Amino acid sequence: MLQPKLESVEPLEHLTLRLRYETGELRLFDVKPYANGDWYGKLRDEAYFKTVHLLPGGVGIEWADGQDIASTFGKIRDRYIQIIDGLSMDLDIDGELENIKS
Repeated sequence: MLQPKLESVEPLEHLTLRLRYETGELRLFDVKPYANGDWYGKLRDEAYFKTVHLLPGGVGIEWADGQDIASTFGKIRDRYIQIIDGLSMDLDIDGELENIKS
């Protein structure tokens, strides 16, 4: 099954990324569990974390030194933002509403 391609990535606070897919779907990805060790541990530096960008073709995300995560990686779809009737509702880890934007 083909995974939708990423259109944008935006670094947020607390090692979280906002991902927008070609389908219009928005998802949040919590990077904290993977930001360990010498290589991926660099992501814990806030300035470095903000260097995140899309891989060519929207197949994943990458940071300045080459740390990357493919969009097919199951954990990239852990946290999400639902779009309902033109409103985006940010959900926290427990599915509790954090805020609404129109």
